[in-house]
Amino acid sequence: MSLFQAREWWCTHSGNDEEFDTGCLCVANIDNEPGGTNKIITGSYQGVLRMYCPKQKEYKIEDLILERNMEAPILQVEAARLVQGSQELCLALLHPKKLSVYMVSAVSSGGSVNYYSLLQAYEHQLVRPAFNMCYGQFGGVRDRDYICVQSLDGVLSFFEQDSFAFSRALSPNFLTPGPLCYMAKFDLFLVCSNSMCVEAYRYQVLAAAADNVDQAPGQEGASGKKVQVDWATNIGEHAQHIEVARFSRSLSANQQEILVVGEHTIFTIKENGGIRLQKRLAEYKISAALCYKLPPESPEAPPFCNILLSTHQGHLMIFKEMQLVWCARLTGMLPVSVFVETICGIRGMVVCMDCFGKVQISYMGTDPPTASLVNTEMKELNYDEMEEEHQELLRIIRQTHGEGAREAEEILTIE
Repeated sequence: MSLFQAREWWCTHSGNDEEFDTGCLCVANIDNEPGGTNKIITGSYQGVLRMYCPKQKEYKIEDLILERNMEAPILQVEAARLVQGSQELCLALLHPKKLSVYMVSAVSSGGSVNYYSLLQAYEHQLVRPAFNMCYGQFGGVRDRDYICVQSLDGVLSFFEQDSFAFSRALSPNFLTPGPLCYMAKFDLFLVCSNSMCVEAYRYQVLAAAADNVDQAPGQEGASGKKVQVDWATNIGEHAQHIEVARFSRSLSANQQEILVVGEHTIFTIKENGGIRLQKRLAEYKISAALCYKLPPESPEAPPFCNILLSTHQGHLMIFKEMQLVWCARLTGMLPVSVFVETICGIRGMVVCMDCFGKVQISYMGTDPPTASLVNTEMKELNYDEMEEEHQELLRIIRQTHGEGAREAEEILTIE
């Protein structure tokens, strides 16, 4: 049970009879507006892409700034620097059989925005059906991002912007895909195998390994090195979310750790693969998780992170390290994706989306009481009578304490 409720600030429904899941929500300044205004981007399994720009409390029809049918299911939406020679954010859409990158821009006249355009920069056809993707500065590149796509059969395909780089299969005994994360500090890719182990693979090792995709057993190492895992840690659960963050307050300025949200447990893993902390959440089933950055304690120190969890019981829980610092009930929806961003200049707004396409912006605080306390009795107060009653009560109290409690004489019995 929670004493508090998340307060709804803005809410809308993305279409009717459409399905959404983890990865179908993104919040970013996708049109690269100089003011840095964040937009809410959703993509459904029915292939409809929508963008919203909330400008005030409560939803209005003009908040929907773009809607387009992409004619293929949208599995994941991301914003990154994906066009060569440009530092601007681009929109990446992962479909089951292709990866598309678009430039989003606002078309204006007379100083006001008329509409938003979606221009395709490039696309890659995928040989295998996709499951999810991640992006980052693979190999230590600067000022641009590359994309890694994980297929349903566990093959990682790497794309250096508009060029295909290579594909690698991580394990010959692969069963089902899981979360995928990139750790830029050590150039590592983090996955969770079907044996419930969090595994780390270096980009350079994957790039130097032999082509092991579609190879017969025993032939994958014939023309080069085998894919070697950098480290592996058994967590005893299937991971639902993996993220690189600065979660523990004991970390030094140059340290990071890996946060893994399992089926019933939160793990923090050291940079070398050892488990630092873990917390059991047996009574809750987690539906979505997110690490969000806190304001830095000093200009020199990198910011720490808290973790926001949403549960199937309808709670939003915030953990500082392994301590629960806030819990609020979220009514009317069960989020599959959450973000904490600045909306309309208000920091720390929680953006949630459920599997039916309901998008809600909430805040975790409380509302002040709207009604003030008033005296319903209109009769005048007699302060003299109040003082006499007060003195009489004081006299009785002193007499009682001085004499002690005595039994009434008429019922005193001696045996």
